[in-house]
Amino acid sequence: MRYGDRGRGRRARGGGHRGGIAELDPGVPDAPDDPDVPDDGSHGHDGESLGHDGEFDELASECESSQGKRADGGDQTLMNDGKDKKTFEDIDGLEWIVAKGTSTDKDETIGSDDVKHYFIIQEDGGNRFGERMFIARRPSGTAKADYHFVAQAGGAKNSRMLAGVSVPPRTFASAKASEFSGVADLSGVLTQATVGGAARREAERKIDINDKTILIGLQQHSISAGVVSTFGQDRGGQVLAWDVDHVPN
Repeated sequence: MRYGDRGRGRRARGGGHRGGIAELDPGVPDAPDDPDVPDDGSHGHDGESLGHDGEFDELASECESSQGKRADGGDQTLMNDGKDKKTFEDIDGLEWIVAKGTSTDKDETIGSDDVKHYFIIQEDGGNRFGERMFIARRPSGTAKADYHFVAQAGGAKNSRMLAGVSVPPRTFASAKASEFSGVADLSGVLTQATVGGAARREAERKIDINDKTILIGLQQHSISAGVVSTFGQDRGGQVLAWDVDHVPN
């Protein structure tokens, strides 16, 4: 996803199944010819990329999961696709979130705004107890990130799936994985003073991470019967609104 409509964008890209590449580019759009982007020097500097191939074994040891309890009594600090692993696996979604910072607690300054950078990861690794989603603040230098558990969904051994829970009702088919699929920061849309993508991005960076509303896409592979099948769809799903809270700064 781009942090801007043109030019060098701030983007976060998740790799595909089994060993994708995650790329983070904290550049700011450089598009002085765009009428929505002021040519004041606040929208143009080069970005950098951070790449990781395959499973994120070195990162998962940093996960924090006071929530995320599994049906077997364990928790989601471990990824289970048949056996427990201390790893991130098959990251299918990766989104960069820019939030308000302060003069003494910031990752950079964009225009006149002190900002902090966060990223959200979404797995699609066949976790038996539910696919996971985490948020982390971008670490500085060579430091490792602290990942904080956000949500879990689906899975062949998930208690809700085994109970046949479905929305809409009577659409459950079988206990399968769910898949978090996409993130969008709704905060800018809700607060921007003028129309346009540049105004939306400017509004996003003026909002503290714990005051944001973030949209989350969820594909429910277990839901394929009833009206889902009647309308010729292969699966159901939801768009969830997450009112962010308790994310450590």
